[in-house]
Order: sequence, then C-alpha cells, then structure tokens
Amino acid sequence: MIKKNQFFTKICSFYKKKIDEKKYIQFQKNIIIVSNNWSWPIKNPNIKSFSRFQINNRHGIEISGFAGQPVFAADSGEVVYVDNNFESYGKLIIIKHKNDYLSIYGFNESIFVKQKDKVYKNKKIAVMGSSNNNSGKLYFEIRHKGEPVNPLNLLPSLKK
Repeated sequence: MIKKNQFFTKICSFYKKKIDEKKYIQFQKNIIIVSNNWSWPIKNPNIKSFSRFQINNRHGIEISGFAGQPVFAADSGEVVYVDNNFESYGKLIIIKHKNDYLSIYGFNESIFVKQKDKVYKNKKIAVMGSSNNNSGKLYFEIRHKGEPVNPLNLLPSLKK
C-alpha cells in the first residue's frame, strides 16, 4: 500500500469528487469512448500474465517481464513525479496527460526522465526492475481526475 505523501495525494486526487454509482458507470463508459490513444508501456508480444484491476488494494496491473526490459510512456504528457518515496512501488514515475489523465509506472530499476520533462507516446522512460518477490514486473495504473480507471479498458487488446 502506498504510504501517505502530501505531494502524491495532491497529484492523484486533483479534481477528485464524490460521485454516485450511476454517474461512475456512465463516467467509465465515457472514458472508453474518449481514450483511444493509449499503448502498452511494455513492448513485448510475449506478455505472459498480469494481475487484474484493483487487486491487493492496488488499482492497476502488474505486467510480468524481466529486469532491464524497457518501459515506455503509454501516451504523451508531462512528467509530474519521479521518486522512490513509496516503498511498495519502488522507483515511481507519474505522467500527467491531456484530459486530466495520469499514468503511473512502478518497480523501475533505472529512470530516464525527470520532473517537468515532456514525453511523447512510446518514449523510453525507464527500465523494468523487480517487485517485492524479485521477479521482473512493471506496476501500471491510469487515473482520470484522481479516480482509478481500469487500464485494461483503455489499452489495446493483446494479440495472442
């Protein structure tokens, strides 16, 4: 679980509002319609597994890979956070995108961007590190106006 950090809380909860369930369902449907620019942050057609949305109190997915594998920006935006203050996520990158979206990348070994850098879609931003169990993984999350969004609804389908 992410330990509390005032800066991170501010980034992830900007525009955060209480919404009722009906509006949230409609909100989720609208996201799918307006958000077709995302790409997978790992370029590997052999992705074997990932954990589902909202597992273990996390709101993203963990993509299996290998330590040292390149990590790419899932869409163009501005880097708003780079640090390792969140023990459960290792070295973390947060990118702010148009239309009030954030993408979050955790378990990085090396990071190639800094705060305020402008990045374009598919730019190499880091290399994958290891999760707590020493396997190569990338934690990836998308938020819209501070609310977690299921990344699997926004990312292109995996080809089998």
